[in-house]
Amino acid sequence: MPHSHRGHAWLRGVPTLAFAALFVAACQPNAAPATGPSTPPQGSTTPGPTSAVITPVTGTVSCEVTSYEDRQDGANLIMLEHFRCTYAMSDDRLTGTMDADLTTTFEPASSPTGRWEGTVTISNDGGTWTGPARGAVVMWADRNGAPTNYGEGTYVGHGDYSGLVFHENVRASDTSGIVTGYIQRKG
Repeated sequence: MPHSHRGHAWLRGVPTLAFAALFVAACQPNAAPATGPSTPPQGSTTPGPTSAVITPVTGTVSCEVTSYEDRQDGANLIMLEHFRCTYAMSDDRLTGTMDADLTTTFEPASSPTGRWEGTVTISNDGGTWTGPARGAVVMWADRNGAPTNYGEGTYVGHGDYSGLVFHENVRASDTSGIVTGYIQRKG
């Protein structure tokens, strides 16, 4: 990563990884189950995934950090990053460019686990999807020593997507990954 991380070299780009986590699916073979709203709850009266009301989606994402800064807040490390990502999804309504501003907090700075949150916008010729995202990053979580990121987001559609909401869960260990979730009618 092109950004320095004063005294915390192992944390460089963690929010990038954390954000990429918004996009790696928990549906990978042998992956831990995802948390959050990727499927309707058991016993729900909401129509199933084959209904016209809910459309399941999967896809891939590739991200880069376009701005970065960090600061100490007492014993905590706060990292602020902007991401520009490319979505390639099973539903063209979600294929496009994603921009996100995320804040990752390590409490304390030496902790191998951080939490992140921010705002996401996915854009294409049909419109945009915007909303909050949040998750966690666990350093050295995989067998290769790379971080593992978990996240979820709920994005409201605008333009051609007005009246729709996209719910996603993600799991990633790099700046690219797999996205899962569903689109449903708002309300």
